[in-house]
Amino acid sequence: DFHQEVDGRLESRLGRNKIGTTKKGIGPAYASKIGRNGLRVGDLKEFDFFESRFRALADHQMRSHPGLEIDVEGQLEYYRNISGRVREMTVDTVEYTNANYV
Repeated sequence: DFHQEVDGRLESRLGRNKIGTTKKGIGPAYASKIGRNGLRVGDLKEFDFFESRFRALADHQMRSHPGLEIDVEGQLEYYRNISGRVREMTVDTVEYTNANYV
């Protein structure tokens, strides 16, 4: 995941002031969410939409971090292959909660 690569790059830039990241990409993933350019699991329901969002996010990250290379086609192929399995495990939580607990 390129968020992990970005996490490591951001940590390296801090030099002596490193924060001790786990380099699992959590901070950059949250930054994508807050910046409203991130992806959600539910986006896989409409793969064309997911693909356009993924391409925009990857482009943004590569422009923001010179030298960062993202295998966009490879990543999209991976997500295309797992999208069916992930969709089976995904529900609209608001709808589910209202139907089962309200």
